[in-house]
Amino acid sequence: MTLKSQSFGNWIKSQRKERGWTQVELGEQIGYAEITVRKLEANEYPPPVRLIESLFAIFQVAEQDQRRLKTLAQVIKRHANKPSQVSVISHTTLPMSPLKLIGRDDEFKRANELLSQPDCRLLSIIGLGGIGKTRLALKIGQQQQSLFRDGVQLISFVSLNSNDFMLSLWAETFGLRLNGYETIENQILKFLAHKNLLLILDSFENVLLPNTFLSILIQQAPEVKLLVTSRERLNLSQEWSLPLFGLKYPEIKSQDTLNFPAIKLFIDTARHIQSDFHVNEQETQAIIEICGALGGVPLGIEMAASWVGILSCRELADLVRHQVAMLEHRHYDIPDRHRTMRTIFEASWQQLTPNQQVILQICSLFKGGFTLEAATSVTNASPKTLANLQDKFLLLRDTTGRYQIHDMLYQFINSTLSDEDRQRYSVKHCAYFGKYVGYLNPQLQNNLTVSSIRGIATEIENIRQAWLWLCSKQFVEFFNQFWEPLFWYYDLTNSFEEGESMFGRAVQAFSEYQSKSESLEPLIFSKSVQTFLNWRLGDLQKAVQHMAELGTLIALNTEQMKNPLLRFYIYETEGFLAVAQGDIQRALLLSDHILAAVNEAGFNWYLLQAHILIGRIQEQAGNFEIATIHLDEALRINKIILNSWGLAYILTEKGSILESKRDLNGAYQLFSKCLSTYQEVYDTWGIIMSHVNLGRIARCRGYLQESANHHLEALQILGDSRQTWLMVDNLIEVAMLFYECEEIQRSLEILDFVLHHPACTLPYRNRAQSYRQEILTRHAESPLTFSNNLTFQTDIKALNTLIADQLAGM
Repeated sequence: MTLKSQSFGNWIKSQRKERGWTQVELGEQIGYAEITVRKLEANEYPPPVRLIESLFAIFQVAEQDQRRLKTLAQVIKRHANKPSQVSVISHTTLPMSPLKLIGRDDEFKRANELLSQPDCRLLSIIGLGGIGKTRLALKIGQQQQSLFRDGVQLISFVSLNSNDFMLSLWAETFGLRLNGYETIENQILKFLAHKNLLLILDSFENVLLPNTFLSILIQQAPEVKLLVTSRERLNLSQEWSLPLFGLKYPEIKSQDTLNFPAIKLFIDTARHIQSDFHVNEQETQAIIEICGALGGVPLGIEMAASWVGILSCRELADLVRHQVAMLEHRHYDIPDRHRTMRTIFEASWQQLTPNQQVILQICSLFKGGFTLEAATSVTNASPKTLANLQDKFLLLRDTTGRYQIHDMLYQFINSTLSDEDRQRYSVKHCAYFGKYVGYLNPQLQNNLTVSSIRGIATEIENIRQAWLWLCSKQFVEFFNQFWEPLFWYYDLTNSFEEGESMFGRAVQAFSEYQSKSESLEPLIFSKSVQTFLNWRLGDLQKAVQHMAELGTLIALNTEQMKNPLLRFYIYETEGFLAVAQGDIQRALLLSDHILAAVNEAGFNWYLLQAHILIGRIQEQAGNFEIATIHLDEALRINKIILNSWGLAYILTEKGSILESKRDLNGAYQLFSKCLSTYQEVYDTWGIIMSHVNLGRIARCRGYLQESANHHLEALQILGDSRQTWLMVDNLIEVAMLFYECEEIQRSLEILDFVLHHPACTLPYRNRAQSYRQEILTRHAESPLTFSNNLTFQTDIKALNTLIADQLAGM
């Protein structure tokens, strides 16, 4: 075909085929959509001058041929060189999802209310992929259709991957026959200027860059309203936002479980697959776990439910919990972009800059959320960058200002991390929280306050994550930053069980490390803390075992004892155990070692602890004057460091001295002050101990009802805790309260139970035995019978519950 005999469109087509290009590929070369190339080749689109010149450059047209080709193009222009020809927009029937819209009643109502307001011209429905934005927008469109003269029009940007084609898609959707002398933008604006129309712009995140066009449209088409669905905010001043989050689901099973939207959606979808799908108790729990792991995201729930009949709900729950990105829809008519969770995640991931991807990867190492300060410190991200990720719903920010990554995204983002990157980012994460826990470092801050404890509690998941990582890597430098603040956190918050477990992990990790280094300090410190927390838990047998292992380790490595802080912690722990075992002579001997170590260490916090412990030891030995001297010295130090816990411990020991001297009124006043102080700092261990002490004093003063109230309070706070030796202490005093109430048999049964219980230490055993002997002596002439239905195998918690019921009835 010669140049003279062909049309401009045929010339384009021949040039394209000569190069083996498709219409899509040519469109990418010239910056137009495939449909525009198709219209060019069919001579239905008058090409503007800049497009003609672009084609000449692409096809390398000789200058002598360009004039004749321009003439061919002018033929098309002469036929189209008049106002744009348009097809009139009718009340279009919008496509609808085959599944019901579940759980979006509030958002549906809110959207319709906003669109009814004259100043709401642009409403964006924003949220993660698969959250249900399109389905909600279409439902709103159906509702709004009769309210607009020119109806509702849907423009879907799902298939676009370039901003260059956006305006072409608008023109094609409206059926505009474009002229060649005006920009497409101007022709669209003229067309819409007098329309009364609701435009639904779906998946607009694909073309966000030229969104200023929407601002111009709002100004020049006063009766057009825009309803946009996007994975991120448009950030236009005219924008009203309606964020979508996951459907509500229950945390635990309850009577209302089946009424939660996420559960309803799962069951409704499952019954499309298996009409007789029935939810039993076991499946209900599994469905709750599925919905929770998916964060209530509707598409994810539908994907999971589509496997009903192939996998059990329990198998689905395990799959979702561990491999959510692999979850795939079984329906063939689902768009590729919604077929798997990985596809959804990757679509959002590919829209990020490399820097944003790195920031999210680092953020995925945070656990339990993170603050702006933590994010900027660890990731080096600016607040603006974090706000951009928040706009994309890849970061969420709660009412406290903490950032979170959507639960489903954690697995995917973590999967993008190489081992090398994970190591590098974990170092930064651990370094930040190593400095953060300095809140509780006795060497840095004397005044340990409730707010500092709460600061640690807020970040405990991140701190735990950092601790486990440094243990796995046997990172001594970070260990030295973490171990002491973490120990005091667990001790002061009575989180003994978790603390024992965490330091147990450190013992295991650094036991392997000792073959690589001469320093055994991480292992010895960890073992000492673990031993102390075993004692706090009332597991004296395990504490003694750990102490013996620690003694063997030190005996083989005596040079390690040069560190005075190390000596202090070992001797202090051993001193507590000696008192618990009733070995007061050993405890007195350790007192000299404790004082020598803390004087060398030279920090007030350690001096305070040492004088309180030595005061306790001297009080147990009956040396009340010496005990008082040490406790007074502790008071002097505490006035310097202003520590509430320290004051409460001192007053407890002073109260015990007054009680031993039979000054019950003085003891009662001090124990009452202890209770108030422990309540101020939310120390449940101290609160329980104070109630036990006050209950004992009240009984001795003859105030039986008051005594019962204190012991009942102690039982209620103890609840399901593992503070077994406090339970034993309370039971001994409850037994004597029953005796004073003439429940003699019940009293003896409880005392026998205590005496046979493994958690009964020697001081408690002596006290229980003394009480028992006193009762038997008083009633020697009237033999008592026993039901013998309490043995040491009896569940101590069940016994506490039984006693609590009896005390409540007194």
